[in-house]
Amino acid sequence: MKKVHDRGLARPAEQNQPEHTRMNCDEVHTLQPHEFFHGMASAARTQHNHGMSKRYVSYTGPEFDLSGGALKKNWAELHRGNIEPFPGSAKARKAWQAYHEGRFGDAVRAGEKHDDECLLPAAFAATMYAHYVENGDDKKLGRFEHAVDLAERAADFDPDSANAHFMLAVALGRYSQFINIIEALAKGIAPRVKDSLEQCLELEPEHAEAHAALAAWHAEIVDTLGSMLASLKFGAKRKLAEQHFDTAIVLCPDSSFPYIEKANGLILMYGDDSEDEVRELLETAVSMTPVEAMQALDIDRAESQVADL
Repeated sequence: MKKVHDRGLARPAEQNQPEHTRMNCDEVHTLQPHEFFHGMASAARTQHNHGMSKRYVSYTGPEFDLSGGALKKNWAELHRGNIEPFPGSAKARKAWQAYHEGRFGDAVRAGEKHDDECLLPAAFAATMYAHYVENGDDKKLGRFEHAVDLAERAADFDPDSANAHFMLAVALGRYSQFINIIEALAKGIAPRVKDSLEQCLELEPEHAEAHAALAAWHAEIVDTLGSMLASLKFGAKRKLAEQHFDTAIVLCPDSSFPYIEKANGLILMYGDDSEDEVRELLETAVSMTPVEAMQALDIDRAESQVADL
């Protein structure tokens, strides 16, 4: 079975990562995270200064119009999974509208221009754009680095924002998937992803997307290292993955993302033995109607997964 995911950390099949065997303890060396992430941020800002962020591939999915009072009217539904408060400033509302409508470049530019509360929707947009829309591996790496930089700046701007920590974890997770999970483990990214998700859940215990992402983190580490080493080295366990997946579904039973995340997590942890449950989860997800561009991208990918089962 092929893997599919939306906003968690389980890796997608289409990135064609190299085959690998399970690692042993001697192979999992970690660099100093502060040195690595400082270098990443510097690279991202260099690329930004050269105008990388000015060119964006257009989102071509279903159209969504959240102009006028539509954004506020639909806000609770749009943010059911992450409980983001409705923004107080007009510029932040405009940035969030751009993100939800699929105008990812506009949302990113708002964060770059204002360097304030607009950084959060910019980080969301940069991360999802890099993963779903950007074409070409040569461009994706810079996009992911830029997304991490924006998420870090959002967390620095508002350390009490649960979603800033959440999106930092997701941006780092996406970056990890792209460069190769083993390399990411060696660079010390895994603990920082987990720490950011736990910070998010400390601030907002009912953040369903963070529960799904933390579940996917556990599943990914178990898949990469095997149960024993994953538990010893990182505290990652199948049981904890399943608990967080189920919590996300309880919190957001009418959203597609927890079903997609659990489906992919089960494939990582149990392979073909989980096929019947995976099919049921994905069919539940694709039966839902998207209310924004991100959900449309999630569901479209899940539909492809169902067709391949």
